[in-house]
Amino acid sequence: MSKKTKNKISNEDFEKYKILITARNFHYDNFNKWASYFYVAIGAILVAYYTVVCSEYFENKKLLEFLIISLGFTFSCLWYWSMKGYYYWNINFITLVNNYEKEIFGWTKKKESILYMPIKIPKIITLVQ
Repeated sequence: MSKKTKNKISNEDFEKYKILITARNFHYDNFNKWASYFYVAIGAILVAYYTVVCSEYFENKKLLEFLIISLGFTFSCLWYWSMKGYYYWNINFITLVNNYEKEIFGWTKKKESILYMPIKIPKIITLVQ
C-alpha cells in the first residue's frame, strides 16, 4: 500500500473521530439543558404541592394533593431514568472514543490508580433499580 493511500485512510479515520467528538460535545450540551428542565419542573411541582397543602382555599384538597404527588413521582422517575440512560450512554461513548484513539493515534489509557472507597457511586446507582 502506498504512503498516499495510508495517509488518506488515516485522514478519513481522523474525520470520523472529529465527528464522534463533535457528537459527544453536542450531546453533553443538550443533556445539561434537559437536566435543567427536569430540575425546574420538579421544583415547580414541589412549590405547587406546598401551596396546596398550606392553603385553605381549595375544595378538593386531597384529590389535588394526590394529583400533584403523582405528577411529581412521574417526573422524578423520568428524571432518574434519564440520568441512568445518560450514565450508560456516556460509558458507551467513552469506549468508542477510546477505541478510535487506540486505532488512529495508538494511544492507550493507563490504568488509573484505585483509591480505597468503601462504596463506589456507580455501583450505588446501578443497585437502586
